[in-house]
Amino acid sequence: MALTQTQLKIESKFKNSRGFLPYIEEIRFPMYKSLEDGLTLPLDWPIIALVGPNGTNKSSVLQAISAAPEGRSLAQFWFSTEVDDIDRGVRGQATHRFVYKYMFDSSGVSAECRKYRGSKKYRAAEVPKSLQG
Repeated sequence: MALTQTQLKIESKFKNSRGFLPYIEEIRFPMYKSLEDGLTLPLDWPIIALVGPNGTNKSSVLQAISAAPEGRSLAQFWFSTEVDDIDRGVRGQATHRFVYKYMFDSSGVSAECRKYRGSKKYRAAEVPKSLQG
């Protein structure tokens, strides 16, 4: 399907403007909540709509996108429910994660970052006071 003149203008401004940098180009879900393993969502347009009935993980995708930028966390959203048991169940004790690809400057080079829900034990005998809680 060919893009309209307006769509071409929007796309050109999005792709060629430094004003949108940095931006997420793609998000992949190798294992994330109850999404299909390996799901990849291209975010190659400045306006994206997630449409679907209740319970189809629209909120889970939005939460991942929201937590993708550096310094943001998904900790408040990563919890189990009856519908979405991420602590046990068919996936066992696997680490839930997603990977996002982002454009950070106008060089044309993209970077990838992985965020995961893990439970690594601290290596020292005791967790430092600053990290407790």
